[in-house]
Amino acid sequence: MEEGMIHKNTPQILLMALILIIFSISINAEVPNTINYQGRLTDNAGNPISGAKLIKFKIYGSPSGVDSLWSSAFRAIQINEGLFNVKLGEVVPLPEDLFTGNDNRYLGITVDTDPEITPR
Repeated sequence: MEEGMIHKNTPQILLMALILIIFSISINAEVPNTINYQGRLTDNAGNPISGAKLIKFKIYGSPSGVDSLWSSAFRAIQINEGLFNVKLGEVVPLPEDLFTGNDNRYLGITVDTDPEITPR
C-alpha cells in the first residue's frame, strides 16, 4: 500500500520541485543596471542631425552645478534624422546607489566639443 502511494504522489512531488527550481532561478536574476535613453539632436536652426557624433553623458544631483554622480566616456553615437538611442551604464557602469532615495537626478549631455546642453 505504501508503494502505491509513492507512485501516486510522484507527479505532485516533481511539480513542486520544478516550481521551487523556477522560483529560485527568478530570485537570483539580476536587474539590469542600464538606462535606455533615446534623444533627438538638432542643429542651432532646429534641423535634425544625421551621422556619428561623439556624445558624453553625465548624471547630476542638481539642475545646475558640478555635483556629477556618474559620467560616461565620450562615445561615437550614430544619429539618424536627429534620433539616437544609447544605453547609459553599458560602458561605464552606473553606481548601484545612484537612484536610491527620492532625490531627483539630472542628465547632462555634451556633443563633440560643444558645451554641455542646457537645461539639464
